[in-house]
Amino acid sequence: MALTRDTVKDIRSDVEAALRQIAQKHNIDFNLGRITFSNTSVSCKVSGVVRVTGVAGVQAVAPSADMNNLLMYLKRTGKQVDLTKTYHFANLGLCNVIGYVPRRPKYPIIVQTVVGNKRFKVSEFSFNLATK
Repeated sequence: MALTRDTVKDIRSDVEAALRQIAQKHNIDFNLGRITFSNTSVSCKVSGVVRVTGVAGVQAVAPSADMNNLLMYLKRTGKQVDLTKTYHFANLGLCNVIGYVPRRPKYPIIVQTVVGNKRFKVSEFSFNLATK
């Protein structure tokens, strides 16, 4: 049996249905990525994030490693930044600060635009200018 595009679409819907059941059982949000296939094989990427219960039983997503790094960076440098606010970055517009990657010395801060939800790397200098 050779795999076709229609067969792979059916496989995707079946896998998503199975992941929904597993997600409910284990309190995890799954994301099924792009599926690639040939005549005899199928492969895809599945990622998951554990949900944690926040204040008053509201479901919140666990903070990512990049966000934890950002919180440690802010604590280490003593910067007082409200992460719930949006900030205006030059050439990017309004952005949310969503992470910090210490292995990138030139552009360690990760921001996400409000319009379009695109992610960009910015320098500490740009971060300092935007969060004044």
